[in-house]
Amino acid sequence: MFEAVLLIRIMEFFNNSIDNSSDLFSFYLENPNYLSISSSDHRSETL
Repeated sequence: MFEAVLLIRIMEFFNNSIDNSSDLFSFYLENPNYLSISSSDHRSETL
């Protein structure tokens, strides 16, 4: 259920910011590991 709500929020975000969504989507396509890398770095800094 939470995943569905989160997906809806993301879709609403993209629909409300179409100009920025293409840039963000292309950035994620070019850097598919960005989120995982940043989250792992954050965990290492926290520890």
